[in-house]
Amino acid sequence: MFKRFFKTVTALVVAVPLIAGGAFATIAVAAPFHPGDSLFAAQQLADQFRLTLTFDPVQRAAFELDLADRRLADLETSIGSPNELMALAYFDTALNQAVLGIAAVPPERAGDLRTRLGLLSARALDVFSRLSVLPTSAPNVLTTAFTKLLAVGVAAVDSAKSGNDLVGITTTDLGITIEGGTASSLNNPRAVPFPANSSAAAHSFFPLTGQHATLVCSSCHVSGVYKSTPDTCAGCHTQVKPADHFAGDCAGCHTTDAWKPAKFDHSSGADCQSCHLNDKPANHFDGQCSACHSTKVWTPATFSHTGQTTCASCHTQNKPAGHFEGECGVCHKDTTNWKNASFDHSQTGGQDCTACHSAPANHFTGSCSSCHKDTTNWKNASFDHSQTGGQDCSACHSAPANHFSGSCSSCHKDTTNWKNAGFDHSQTGGQDCSACHAPPANHFSGTCSSCHRDTTNWKNAGFDHSQTGGQDCSACHNPPANHFSGSCSSCHR
Repeated sequence: MFKRFFKTVTALVVAVPLIAGGAFATIAVAAPFHPGDSLFAAQQLADQFRLTLTFDPVQRAAFELDLADRRLADLETSIGSPNELMALAYFDTALNQAVLGIAAVPPERAGDLRTRLGLLSARALDVFSRLSVLPTSAPNVLTTAFTKLLAVGVAAVDSAKSGNDLVGITTTDLGITIEGGTASSLNNPRAVPFPANSSAAAHSFFPLTGQHATLVCSSCHVSGVYKSTPDTCAGCHTQVKPADHFAGDCAGCHTTDAWKPAKFDHSSGADCQSCHLNDKPANHFDGQCSACHSTKVWTPATFSHTGQTTCASCHTQNKPAGHFEGECGVCHKDTTNWKNASFDHSQTGGQDCTACHSAPANHFTGSCSSCHKDTTNWKNASFDHSQTGGQDCSACHSAPANHFSGSCSSCHKDTTNWKNAGFDHSQTGGQDCSACHAPPANHFSGTCSSCHRDTTNWKNAGFDHSQTGGQDCSACHNPPANHFSGSCSSCHR
């Protein structure tokens, strides 16, 4: 007797869940009940039961979109009936569930789901436009539903909108309540107006600080509507967020006092590249960013060269063509200034300069060190001409065109200054100046020494007119145009 009872109970324990599960599965697939039906609650239980058996987020969100499609079909069927309000309420609930499901899917897998959501929104807008009861019985509800659906459609197809943006839209409440199988909305709702220019109300749930405290109430609560006002930065400031912006919480960098400057607490940051990868220029140092950059300012950057073995491991790209092939540290000892380089030439062991330095064209062919004794300044060169052994200057120096053909040393006695030249004209033996100097055009045809007695200054010339023997000035001087036709000496005494 006991065994029979035990078997019966066991059979019931096994059979009841199977029967119930089968019934739920059948209802979930067939969807025979609709809003307004007495067994619609069973339809909802069956739908949610099936959802609990779906674990992959993509498949789960896809089924939630299927449910939203069903509720939209129910709403379309209810057009012109008193069930429009109830069907709209259940569609809104299903839409919220689908949006939240898509927001939970990784962005790289949500593309097709967001496309479906955009198409669903477009079909729903068409159904909304054909409703005939709600425009009269609950116009505010229908207006809110239209606005919400438009926001969903735009966010679904905008790749810049994140899952958080979608979630924020679901907070919009249509204001429909369902009790005892009957849906109702607020009875003739009226907006409660704000006092003129009112601001800085006591918001224990959202404290008004900084610039928020200076806003008038209507800046956030449009048309006297309080409910579902955005309480996140992105809810109001999405339009000013630049492209490729940091994806974290705005409040992590920005305060309510001012939008700029923004400051981020890097103490919890694991790696600079997680945020600043796009700021890294080409051919940049591949090491850890914090080895050079501080969290206070991006530039200037400093690197501790202590313990580094070779400069070339980082600075290969900075080495110019034809550079010294030796170790960088031989010249670049100042690690704070790349250009402050110096070489200790005492380490060359007497090796000639040409081992490292190339001479320019037409350069002196002798040893570099004959002139370049200052190894700290290449241009500070000088030559000891006493070592020439009396050799003439032309052995090293070429004379310019039309130069005096005599010995260079006749004029260039100062070997430290090429231009400080002087000639002792007493050595000419009374020879006339024209033997070396050619007179300019239309020059006085007499002997040069008649005027040029100062041999140190060519332009210091003077003529003793007492030697003319009373000859008239016009014998040497041509008068200018329109000049007095009388004797020159009448005026020029």
